[in-house]
Amino acid sequence: MAEQKPDTAPEKRATPAKTDSTKAVRPKRESAATKSAAATSAGTKTATTTKTANRASATSQRKAAANAQAIELQLVRSPIGRLPAHRRTVAALGLRRIGHTIEKSADPAILGMVSQVRYLLRVNGMTAEEEARIGAKSVTVTESART
Repeated sequence: MAEQKPDTAPEKRATPAKTDSTKAVRPKRESAATKSAAATSAGTKTATTTKTANRASATSQRKAAANAQAIELQLVRSPIGRLPAHRRTVAALGLRRIGHTIEKSADPAILGMVSQVRYLLRVNGMTAEEEARIGAKSVTVTESART
């Protein structure tokens, strides 16, 4: 005799229900007011005092940069084949191709960048003190050179 197959499909297993007990409980964060109160009671500087001091120093730096003299930079040699850091410095200064001229403020950050790649640049508009500090040579254009 031939075996008969049951007409019903095999039963699917029921998946266990997820419970909330498996979730990790995170500790609550302290609010800024709680931290400030704790810092004040401990007798230390608060975060707001530090932020105010940082803002004041940033403002003075911006004022110094605004008063800084502008210098003119011209790329006269190719950065191809140079150290990767020097190539990135030339790009950060905004110089894209040989002969490209830009004007930047003479703040300490820019002067440091210029001193790193001074062998690739021509610098105009620097004071003698700045030239001596970074070792760059500014170019003065004479009447005979213009004609």
